[in-house]
Amino acid sequence: MKKILSFLFIGVGVILLFGIGMYFWQQKLTRLEFTQLEDLVSDDAIGYIATDNLNDVFTKLEQTALVKNIAKSTFWSNFVDSDKVKTEYEKALKVKDIVLSVLKKGYSVALFSREKAEVNFLHLVELTPESKFKEKILKIFLDKSKKADVESSKYKKFVISTVHLDNSTIYYTVAGNIALISDNQQLLTESLDLGCNVNKDSLSDNPRVNNAKKLLNKTGRFMWVWFDVNKWQEVSYQALEKQNEDAVLDEQSINEFKSPFSDVCFEVVFDKGFDIRTVSVIDKALGEDNKQIQAYSLFSGKASDKRFLNLYPQQSLAIASIHIDDFLKWYDSFKGYLEVPLFSAPGANNTDNFKLSVIKKKLMDYCGIDLEQEIIANIGKELSLGFVGFENLAISSLNKMSGKAGFSLPLLQLLLAFEVKDKVMVKATIEKLYNKVIADRNDKIIAQLDIPEAEESQEVLSKLPKFELQQRDYKGDTVYQIGIDSPELQDNPLLLGLTMMPSFSIKNSDLLVSFPPESVNRALDNHQSNEDSIRANEKISDLLNADYNFMFFVDVDGIISSLEFLLKMLPLHESISDIIDIVNSIDFIASRMFNGSEFAESNFILELK
Repeated sequence: MKKILSFLFIGVGVILLFGIGMYFWQQKLTRLEFTQLEDLVSDDAIGYIATDNLNDVFTKLEQTALVKNIAKSTFWSNFVDSDKVKTEYEKALKVKDIVLSVLKKGYSVALFSREKAEVNFLHLVELTPESKFKEKILKIFLDKSKKADVESSKYKKFVISTVHLDNSTIYYTVAGNIALISDNQQLLTESLDLGCNVNKDSLSDNPRVNNAKKLLNKTGRFMWVWFDVNKWQEVSYQALEKQNEDAVLDEQSINEFKSPFSDVCFEVVFDKGFDIRTVSVIDKALGEDNKQIQAYSLFSGKASDKRFLNLYPQQSLAIASIHIDDFLKWYDSFKGYLEVPLFSAPGANNTDNFKLSVIKKKLMDYCGIDLEQEIIANIGKELSLGFVGFENLAISSLNKMSGKAGFSLPLLQLLLAFEVKDKVMVKATIEKLYNKVIADRNDKIIAQLDIPEAEESQEVLSKLPKFELQQRDYKGDTVYQIGIDSPELQDNPLLLGLTMMPSFSIKNSDLLVSFPPESVNRALDNHQSNEDSIRANEKISDLLNADYNFMFFVDVDGIISSLEFLLKMLPLHESISDIIDIVNSIDFIASRMFNGSEFAESNFILELK
């Protein structure tokens, strides 16, 4: 009897221990804690978007001058108050408030393609104790569909809720501190298996994702995104075939136009504005016959040597700079676009007149030069164009005519610089162009005169101002510009059309073209020095210190400030004033791109006030 009782107690003890173990195991399953959401995403995802503290970013964004100026603008209020938009806008605001109250920590969405031409999603939400996820997510579903029907089922002690909407079905569950939502129940169960270590093939162990992610090392990011480009392209082709039964995409054509990138990854940082950095990994499996690889090679190569940055003062308002290893080859790749009309016009013949090739031919015939042979073929690897600022040009002869002192004309200061291969030919080509313009203008002046006697005509013609290509020396460099043989008429406003044509100078192997003419002096001074150049501009110092094939910078705040005197003089409509206020909320815009042999990277910066 004692033995029986002892065995009974031992059995009960084992059962109790097993029950307690099962209880805690169940609690572990349902109270999982995850610090990295991609641990719950299968590694066959074709795209992944992850954010952190999205709520804080929206709060900061709403406090910016940009959002405030948009919100108070008349065209925005008219838009949201319209009958068609108002109801939907109010619903969207409610959903936004609910979503942001839930997304107080991490959030991500993974994209899959398990069936041909179909894309499924898996949302992962990191919950806080006050999230009240189930109540809020149901409210969103019920607002979207009055016929929403909810069912529940179990999978390994997890409760999976199924919501039947009007035209779709959504599945969701909560695993510990993570809520999962999907339009495919299998994706939920796979994620739960990953969380329980049944399957270890998660996205966080995917080497391609990790390699792309390592290239993004910006601190303070709130979002990062990864895409498997090849799979996305494959799904796109499948969708095209599904929508159009006549679409036949053969394997050779698909391979020829396959994307040159295997993976694309980018991150978004928000501080005073948005800083978006993108890294695209080159697909080494593609051959040289791939059209996209051929196009990419035209824009790739060595980084810019940045020497043209010296030409532009620190307070320049806009700059664009590009480095192309073979400019002629790059130009040849775009020749086909010259045959495309800029816009359609009645009649086939009229449409032909609006083709870029026709416009180019007419312009070259007038100028008397060959664009490809005399200009394009001589452009080197470095090119830049800068908007330096505004310059007030005094017009003394107009002052005498009007009796007003101190009259001035605001002029844009522009500087174009590019490396040349044959500076002798380039100089001769520009001289030919300028002389053609000068001769044409002089002929028009003579044609406008009505002179009856030959003797008188010679006397009159000798007194007329004549345009000519003049040379002047500036610290040992020769500057060429159009001038008038009558110095007292140099600043006559009636003759400004030619006297204010750009001047040019060739320094070493660099052609500098400047407007207004006198501003080329500063460019020549700065050519070998960077003491007061755009390099010293703190707004974009990080961007300029990085390698690039192409970069641009627009100082929006500087441009608006420079035009402030003009804007105050003009009677502006309220909507125009609103647009100016919105634009004035932006400090600057900048971007750079570097196309290397292993990967392509880019930055886009939108700095707000």
